[in-house]
Amino acid sequence: MLEAVRTEVAKGTRTWSAREIVDWVAEHHGVRISPGRMRVHLTRAKLSYQRTARSLRHKQQPEQVADRKVELEALEKKRMLD
Repeated sequence: MLEAVRTEVAKGTRTWSAREIVDWVAEHHGVRISPGRMRVHLTRAKLSYQRTARSLRHKQQPEQVADRKVELEALEKKRMLD
């Protein structure tokens, strides 16, 4: 089972979290363990996994970000004058 995980992770098509690996193993092998226990097995097998970051930066539209920054700066200037 760990060899199958090793092969899947080695494909490099995505970043895996321990929970995602647990879900993949459950789907393909019918075995479900906790993500914490999976981390232990991954560490023992010298397999690395990456904790995924919670970020919305990739969903931001640069034009809207620039417009909002201008609005925010204007509001801050107005606040300083008051």
